[in-house]
Amino acid sequence: MEILTDELNLQAYKLADDGLPNFVQILSTLAVEKRDDTALLFLSDGETELPAMSYGEFHTQAMKFAAGLDKQHINKGDRVVLLYQSSYEFAVAFFGCLYAGVISIPLPVPSRRASDWEKIEKITNSAGAKWVITYEKAYDRIAQNAERYLTDTQLNIVLHEVLMQSPPKAAQNITGSDIAFLQYTSGSTGLPKGVTLTHDNLIENQIILKKGFRNFGSSTYLSWLPLYHDMGLIGNFLQAIYIGQPFIFMAPNAFLQKPLRWLKAISKHKVRVSGAPNFAYELCVERISEEDKQTLDLSCWEVAFNGAEPVRAQTLKKFTDAFACCGFKESAFYPCYGTAESTLIISGAIKTQEPVYLTVDRSSYECSQIQPVEEAATSSDSITIVSSGVPLIEGSIVIVDSQSKTELPLMQVGEIWLHSPCNAIGYWDNEGATREAFQNRLANDDSAKRYLNTGDLGFTDGENLFITGRVKDLLIFNGRNIYPQDVELCSYNAHEALRNERCAAVSIYDNNRERLLLIHEVERTHVKNADYDEVIESIRKAVYQEFAIPVYGIAIVQPSTIPMTSSGKIRRQTCREQFINGQLSLVTKWMLDRQGV
Repeated sequence: MEILTDELNLQAYKLADDGLPNFVQILSTLAVEKRDDTALLFLSDGETELPAMSYGEFHTQAMKFAAGLDKQHINKGDRVVLLYQSSYEFAVAFFGCLYAGVISIPLPVPSRRASDWEKIEKITNSAGAKWVITYEKAYDRIAQNAERYLTDTQLNIVLHEVLMQSPPKAAQNITGSDIAFLQYTSGSTGLPKGVTLTHDNLIENQIILKKGFRNFGSSTYLSWLPLYHDMGLIGNFLQAIYIGQPFIFMAPNAFLQKPLRWLKAISKHKVRVSGAPNFAYELCVERISEEDKQTLDLSCWEVAFNGAEPVRAQTLKKFTDAFACCGFKESAFYPCYGTAESTLIISGAIKTQEPVYLTVDRSSYECSQIQPVEEAATSSDSITIVSSGVPLIEGSIVIVDSQSKTELPLMQVGEIWLHSPCNAIGYWDNEGATREAFQNRLANDDSAKRYLNTGDLGFTDGENLFITGRVKDLLIFNGRNIYPQDVELCSYNAHEALRNERCAAVSIYDNNRERLLLIHEVERTHVKNADYDEVIESIRKAVYQEFAIPVYGIAIVQPSTIPMTSSGKIRRQTCREQFINGQLSLVTKWMLDRQGV
């Protein structure tokens, strides 16, 4: 391995010829070969550019942070929680931990809600983390709430600014099998678990990300996704570093407050790759005016990934129609699929093409035996779904019958199992959950192959992968498999007072039967003036007409109160629990008369 040296006479490693590199080697090499080039550019309010950070500066600051960890006696293999907003400081802290061999746990800065701190406590106890690292402006709030809520947990709060006072120190010797960081799952269907990712896991996933996104030349990235979450961290920030291209980013709130900022930044900086969950594209359609569109040039945008299920055909078409006048092309859309347990991405397109749509018979869809129909025949008896691309590692995915553990034929819905070098080594200190998720075997396979059971349902047509839902969220009424996202889409489209993408369809058991319950957020502009009798009747009518299922209960709740994961998914089971326990922020509630039902 050739050794290069920077001006501080500290080692910077050339990429190895015999095996995978790691991110310490990659950034160290970029700091020599592209020292003064822009690595990071932060838009502080979604628009104002802070001074860019070069690769050389990034490398030096990461070494300082690593030296600060050593001075605090935080050693290789120790776990630390990173509580940062999206910022240069987070980027430095994350790479500083990689340089030091310290296992970081990136988490959102918690609010003052007790539930946020309960989650912090569970995660720190699970990981055996003794340190929380944050920056000075967040210190008082974090320290006060930690003292209030973490009464049974001893955590040392360390300031970023203190760590950065140490002189740079050469990185630890890192191997591919070393643990890079713990990626705590979002908890959309249960308690968060620490996915244990090695340096090799990260690089293997970067290789297929580069393949899927076709990052073989100039490829500026832009993201507003939170950097503590896998899509923002691995799919954007780390991929940009991996390919040695600029990473432009803003805080999530900058986008949420004004979606135009996202598209303006893409237009201004000639961004090639940027994406988000489905709801973000809906928000742009709703909130960006025709006048604002005249200021946008989106012809540069070649990869607009949509990576959180479900990817809705309706959304892709609406966004394309709305922004075609700005140069946006439908072929830029990149529906994809991934999971934290396999680092990030699993499937996506491998060539430039328009999204693959499939219109299927609704009754066959509900019985898990997929029967395509002509798109022209689209009606209430059919449904159009979107492919999440092809497996980016050929032969890595099998669709499995949950009972027999055998592979299912094409066009049949089953559990999605994955055999991939991107699969994590397991959940941190949780042998039972690791065995259940990561160590599955096909019943008719004598090989030693072990599969990750993703917990998702889907099917293939021999080439494309279609995601139909989560196993734990599936609704079963009268022997029919009903996917909650389909009911939710129908339901929130029933009335303008209901907020798009903010509905949870769940089942509750009552009077010896499964019953359909819908929990909706109301739009802020309709909280005080909506006719809620009309809203409820519209929901009941729309859902019954499309699914022939009576709605048993409807809860209308305050804006921004439905529990969400960090990637923008509805936490349906949490919604269900909050309804049962009377913890929803109700505006109004309706229940079907229970007599005779």
